[in-house]
Amino acid sequence: MILISCGDGDASSHEHKRGDGILLSVLGKNDRVTNDIKKTVRIHKVPGYCLGHDLVYKGAEVLHGIEDFIMDKADVRVSDEEVNEFGDDAMKYLKKQFVFVKRGRKKDALDKIFSDLLRTREEPSDIHYQLHYVDDTMMNAFTVGGHVFITTGIVREAGSVSAVASILGHEIAHNECGHIKSIIRRMKVAKIAGKSKWGEWGLILQNFIFPSYNQPNEVEADLYGMDMCYAAGFDPREVIYFWEKLSRREYDEGDWAGRFVRSHPYSKARAVCLKKYLKNQYGLE
Repeated sequence: MILISCGDGDASSHEHKRGDGILLSVLGKNDRVTNDIKKTVRIHKVPGYCLGHDLVYKGAEVLHGIEDFIMDKADVRVSDEEVNEFGDDAMKYLKKQFVFVKRGRKKDALDKIFSDLLRTREEPSDIHYQLHYVDDTMMNAFTVGGHVFITTGIVREAGSVSAVASILGHEIAHNECGHIKSIIRRMKVAKIAGKSKWGEWGLILQNFIFPSYNQPNEVEADLYGMDMCYAAGFDPREVIYFWEKLSRREYDEGDWAGRFVRSHPYSKARAVCLKKYLKNQYGLE
């Protein structure tokens, strides 16, 4: 069992940190790191080395830009309060669809990681966050407004505290980078009709549980999540091992048609991008 490294301090402080280490280790290897970064670095544009000359990525980026232009021309805006309202309304539906783990050492550990990540935001939104631990073997994490969901399946597969932190940071990033607002903007423009003012929940939530933010947004969320992870004292390199492990289960990455219909980049591509980013941004290898 690896405990959190402690600096100078009184006995009670030392015991508190040691307790955190024991608590966090229930999620896998506890690999928290020490660094002097206090705030996140806002990602304004995905670095070129993460997209390269891939026509799939670049095509998605162009389409995303066209969509934003149309939304701006239509003067469609979404406030943080609307994101909160949307998430709360969705939660009423989702509570009936999932089984939640409401207490226990793993839930406590996840709550602590989540709280540590949120504290690193340099310019935090007014989105209200809440973490939900879903008892499901499916490997997934997603966010609906400020309600962030992570399954027991992906926590088990992650294998380390820092990998879990990066996954949670990725979901927070979808809010902080405005990706959730973009989905709600599309819904407002389309004026979806259904059983609630937002539309038919079963159809709407497919965009969140099986997200279609587009691949550049997924890369942006990966990088912003990495910044949060490192600033909170986790080792962001751990999630690279996670993506490399998952990449061995995926189809041929040379199939560009497959990439075109995917909402997420292939795991190997994510691992390569993150390796380059950590080396360029923080000197980590």
